[in-house]
Amino acid sequence: MIKKNNINSNNFIMVLFWLLFAFFSAYEGYLPSGIGGLTRYIIIVWVIYMALILKRKMLKVTYPQFAMIIWLFYYLCSIGWSKNVGQAKVYIFTISLMVLVYIMTQYFSYTGDMIKTILVIYKYISCSLALLSVFFYTYIGAGTRRVLYIFDMYMDPNNQVAILSIGSGLCLLGILSGSYIKRLIDLSGYLVSVYSIFQCGSRSGIVILAIQIIIVMLFWHPQNNNIFKEIIKWIIIVFSGIIAIYFLSQYISGDVIDRLFGRGNLKFTDGTEREERWDIGIKYFLSSPVFGNGWGSFECHNTFLTMLVDVGIFGNIFFYYIIIRTFCKAINGRYIYALMLLLSGLVPSFFIGAQNKRFFWSAIILASIIVDCKKEKNIND
Repeated sequence: MIKKNNINSNNFIMVLFWLLFAFFSAYEGYLPSGIGGLTRYIIIVWVIYMALILKRKMLKVTYPQFAMIIWLFYYLCSIGWSKNVGQAKVYIFTISLMVLVYIMTQYFSYTGDMIKTILVIYKYISCSLALLSVFFYTYIGAGTRRVLYIFDMYMDPNNQVAILSIGSGLCLLGILSGSYIKRLIDLSGYLVSVYSIFQCGSRSGIVILAIQIIIVMLFWHPQNNNIFKEIIKWIIIVFSGIIAIYFLSQYISGDVIDRLFGRGNLKFTDGTEREERWDIGIKYFLSSPVFGNGWGSFECHNTFLTMLVDVGIFGNIFFYYIIIRTFCKAINGRYIYALMLLLSGLVPSFFIGAQNKRFFWSAIILASIIVDCKKEKNIND
């Protein structure tokens, strides 16, 4: 076991880096390129800062760190047999930086209060994006999708949903604990997030919201198995659902609803031709299932299928090891926040290419911090 440096919320510099990283991860797609491009430099400085703290400890690695290093190394090597090197160049810098962040954060042991601080940062940044989308928006997809529109820019609806789902998941957990004022704030944040997710007209959003509710039903239980609080939990879930359904029925346009539920002429229209891309991706994968076709061979609009196309089963064993290990530790340890973050980031990744998206890596990194790099057991209070 590696003795890790303890990080608590009094470490202002580390809190600041997390704040900047979370903010730019959510908003870099809306900011002018000169500002949005700052994300990579913030990450570089952050990694250097962590390296300066660690010094010689970086010579030792854990199994998850080793697996991530091997995964990236194999991915880079696969460029050698890729027939679309240009596509690989688009992602190579972002993915390499995010792997570095994962590796470096694994060297630290985060206290419960530091984890809470990070979760609050992510929750409010996500909810701020949801709130802005209520007032500043544009319609795309023949009026079936309403997305945030600021600085003359908007994001792909599925990407926006993925960022919003972080806020909806964390607010849903917040409704179940804390003071009444905090619960009301989290309820407001949850309703705004749900409203904005539905406005995006993304069916992946429905799946994510359903999974988040299932996580709460299965894994959130009051301390000491208090039956009264368990009943209150179900009342809160039902009540929140009724409020959400009411607002959705009153304030979401018929075209968006038609697209979401496949009604009328908008029955499961898909401007990305996702099903066709999945079919092509499967054929690519089957042509070289073990070692893959090389980085950037074909973008399938499905992160995991794209990765299988790129580096095959062998290349992804190491990455799947990290995901499965984190998921199993979260289940066994009943780390509900880790589960919420991990699934909220992975589920939308089945519908888009997210291997270069910050939300995808943030979900993996934060879930790993909770299950691996945590000094105090309970962050659910």
